[in-house]
Amino acid sequence: MDHMTTIREGLENTFEGEKAKQTNVEPSFGLLFDIDGVISRGSTPIPEAREMFEMLKGSDNKFKVPIAFATNACSKSEIKAKMLSEIAGTEITPEQVIHSQSPLSVFTHWHDKFVLFVGQGPIHEYAADLGFTNICTIEDVRNAYPLLDMVDHANRRSVAQGYEESKNFPAIQGIFLLGEPVNWESKLQLLIDLLVTHGRPSHAPELFPETHLPILACNMDLVFMAEACMPRFGHGAFLLCLEQ
Repeated sequence: MDHMTTIREGLENTFEGEKAKQTNVEPSFGLLFDIDGVISRGSTPIPEAREMFEMLKGSDNKFKVPIAFATNACSKSEIKAKMLSEIAGTEITPEQVIHSQSPLSVFTHWHDKFVLFVGQGPIHEYAADLGFTNICTIEDVRNAYPLLDMVDHANRRSVAQGYEESKNFPAIQGIFLLGEPVNWESKLQLLIDLLVTHGRPSHAPELFPETHLPILACNMDLVFMAEACMPRFGHGAFLLCLEQ
């Protein structure tokens, strides 16, 4: 008996049991699915996932029970819902998709503070969707303090032609890490600078502080599985480098 046969029989038995107990009554359970490596690998659907979706749909092509999806990826819910709808062959709404950054919407006491968001993609859109109103990005920090990023040789050459630090850049009050950034080495340097200076890296600290700015990190997966034949480094690998 293969794995899909076992799943199929389990679902059939569950639905038959519910049908026998209830008539025109809402199901007493729902299903929550991981996406990456379960429904798809990257943007490529897993064939067994399509079969599973067909087993979960009724004659009206709608799911028989409430279904939601969770992912450690950081992206727009509308985009992920569209991809899932194409795989499932039925409508999946953005409200059914939970991303790694989604819980940040309840951290309302941070929403109006000046905080740093780190990751890739439309960072300002992600922050606004979560309720944050006053954010900066790591690129903003680099532009405000151009002497800090000497790992980037291109920046060294740019600084040699002249530079100007921002004297009015506000102190950062917290750091939110949505996912692994590009060019880890530069981002690690800047993040450490912010941590040891309590968010204002215009002057070196006399002593390294015993405490630092609050950091809230989404998605701690060390690796993830996409289309490649082997797992790839995830945000957790970047976090380990930062912690060390």
